[in-house]
Amino acid sequence: MSFEDQVAMILRQANRSAISTEALIQKIDTTLNHLIERLIQTGTQATVDRREETSPHTWEVTVGDFSFVLFSSDILEAAEENEDYIEAVVEELFIQELEHAVSGE
Repeated sequence: MSFEDQVAMILRQANRSAISTEALIQKIDTTLNHLIERLIQTGTQATVDRREETSPHTWEVTVGDFSFVLFSSDILEAAEENEDYIEAVVEELFIQELEHAVSGE
């Protein structure tokens, strides 16, 4: 394989990886918005604000009087083994971070 072919292959792989990562970021965003909607439906005051300008992507979450930040890198790392369960990973990290916010850790 020529040098040019090797470079082209690496760039194609990088592009596929970037597309895959962006799709996962969208899935995280959708999942967080769905969780917030579920809380609002129960009468719990909650918001989520996605910060796209940061790297990694972050979401500032407020539930009642408590706020915390979720990082895409933490979610993607936790979901690395099985991206099919990314919604469950988001929910689990949401609960963990809320517990930390409430306890003041």
